[in-house]
Amino acid sequence: MTMLEAAVSAAQQLFTPGPILGMLAVLPIALISGLMPGGGLPVTVVVLGFVGFLDPWVAITMVVFQSAANDATEPLPSILLGIPGSRASQATILDGYPLARQGLAGVAIGAAYTASLIGGLIGAAALLISLPVIRELLFVFGSAEFFLLSLMGIMTVAIVSAGAFVKGMLTAMFGLAISMIGYSAIGSVVRADFGLQYLWDGIPLTPIVVGLFAIPEAMDLVVGNSPIAMQRVDEMLRGVSKDVYRGMKLALNHKWLTVRSSLVGVFIGALPGLGGSVAHWIAYAQARATEKGAKESFGKGDIRGVIAAESSNNSVDGGELMPTVGFGIPGSGGMAILLAMFILYGIQPGPAMLTTHLDLTVSFVYVIALANLVVVPIMLTASPIIARVATIPPNLIAPVVIAVVTLSAFMATYSLGDLWLALGFAVLGVFMKRYGWPRPPILIAVVLGESVERYMYSSVSAYGMSMLVRPQFLAIAGFMLVIVVGSLRMQRDMHRAMASMPLEPASTDDGEPQVQSGADDRRGQERIALDKVQLRKKLTVEIFGEIILLLAVTFFFIYLFIPSLDWPWGARLVPQIAVAIGTPFLVLRIIYVLRALLWSRTVATVTPSGIMDLGFRVGGDPTEEGQRWFRILSAIAVLYLGIWIAGFQIAMPLWVFTYMVWFGRAHRVVAGGIALIFVGLIVGVYGYLIRVPWHDPPLFMLYRYLFGVP
Repeated sequence: MTMLEAAVSAAQQLFTPGPILGMLAVLPIALISGLMPGGGLPVTVVVLGFVGFLDPWVAITMVVFQSAANDATEPLPSILLGIPGSRASQATILDGYPLARQGLAGVAIGAAYTASLIGGLIGAAALLISLPVIRELLFVFGSAEFFLLSLMGIMTVAIVSAGAFVKGMLTAMFGLAISMIGYSAIGSVVRADFGLQYLWDGIPLTPIVVGLFAIPEAMDLVVGNSPIAMQRVDEMLRGVSKDVYRGMKLALNHKWLTVRSSLVGVFIGALPGLGGSVAHWIAYAQARATEKGAKESFGKGDIRGVIAAESSNNSVDGGELMPTVGFGIPGSGGMAILLAMFILYGIQPGPAMLTTHLDLTVSFVYVIALANLVVVPIMLTASPIIARVATIPPNLIAPVVIAVVTLSAFMATYSLGDLWLALGFAVLGVFMKRYGWPRPPILIAVVLGESVERYMYSSVSAYGMSMLVRPQFLAIAGFMLVIVVGSLRMQRDMHRAMASMPLEPASTDDGEPQVQSGADDRRGQERIALDKVQLRKKLTVEIFGEIILLLAVTFFFIYLFIPSLDWPWGARLVPQIAVAIGTPFLVLRIIYVLRALLWSRTVATVTPSGIMDLGFRVGGDPTEEGQRWFRILSAIAVLYLGIWIAGFQIAMPLWVFTYMVWFGRAHRVVAGGIALIFVGLIVGVYGYLIRVPWHDPPLFMLYRYLFGVP
């Protein structure tokens, strides 16, 4: 299939009722999602639950559209409230929020969305131009090169994750070891199944995504629990509409800055593991260093700072898709989840995406462009209405998110094991998020683990050790080394850019601060000042969490390695490699924790600027925060226990109602209405339309026994 044929086929497939309805369905969610604290709603996770029922063109299109559209909405809270919708909007605060405080919110919004639109279109064009180049490269690769690409994809992302090399490599090898659970067709053995038949087919991806990402992010909403006052939103929205067109004109007047910053976003997005959280800072720093007079005016309400940050933030989507579809190396944490969706549909990233499924890959170009062309005009005209979403209390959002992703987890194999697995990974995800351990390397390793094993077995069988001296193999190894070094340099530059920004907020003429939110986020490694009592509490909590995580990793490495000594060489090769690479990093981390314990130093540095992960909000009493997330985790456990006893039809609506009334202080009528919506969703959509085979709960069995119902 030629590129032209693929472009025509992609348009024919994309502009049909299914994909169009899918994009329309996620459009309102995308508009809302970018306004949520910390980065939004887990739409991708929800769609994962429908993989068995939706055509791949519909499901994958929905995810790519939502991702691109979500990025386009993020400037609004940064400009109006000084609160980033995600970590890819932090730099926008520095000039966008001061402009809003000066009564120029409309100018900032107009410029931001115009720059976002141009950046998104440039990112889509860059993706289209790169596909033929990547395609030709893949034709000269064999199994040895694809093995190296898969392995280096895991390790590259791990190295640059969250600025923590040891933690990143350890979690990556932990994830690779987890991917080895289940039956091995190579050696005809069942590996590390803990005596559970449920694990013979390996660990399902959807419960992992739900547990590691969706549930901890929902919990973060509750832990932060910081709704925005409606009065504050109304104050910042005064006069927005009249200045929007002025801002659009300013963005067009700085067209070369927009193009240059967009290209920065594309380039950094194409580097594995960096993504928008780095791109917008690098583009902002580059504009500050090159634009006339920027060093004096940036951070005080310079429209050029908004343009640079937002154009790069939106162009990064096209860049992130390049390594994801071409080499199976995710450009960001979100791309790792998209990669998981490809695998669930049986679509192998790499050659298949650029040959058999080339039309699907080209459709991403259309979707990114379409998302920007649809969302940006909506945000320009309706931002005063949409901005009020930020005032919804987190305790009303969290139970809805948790309930929906729980349904998605169950859709993996229709087994209660899916829920318990999701809960187990939720506990792991909470600990990792709380103590600064990057989570994306685990998911990436689980997704690519099967490819690593298959390609390695084929390579060793075909080439033996001579594969190490193949020119293509050496070229990829050298290129990956350049990527790692370049990514680390970009990460260093980002921290320098953040550190160069004024930590103390500037003041307006009336003495009010221009930038008062997100100041702590602007310094990558800044420690929070704590008194001696809180420092001891923090130290105790950190060491406790680190010890639990390290014990879990140590136990699993031992559990996997010892039985592997008796497996056939094909089945034991990758598990032993994972343990062999991971053990030195495990030992290094144990030594670090012991030193911290003996010399009373804190274990985890607060790193709000993590590259591929988001940490919990910090700054309060660590014990109190720990109690809050323990309560919500306990509430989730109660939900899952209730589902086992009474079934989804009874337990889930009742839990949503109780949580919203008890914790969210919602009116009973509102909570009851949302609970009834879940009844309709479970009974009508999942039960009647999809015909999900619900499990038989003990309460139903008891009812049948007592009343003689068959």
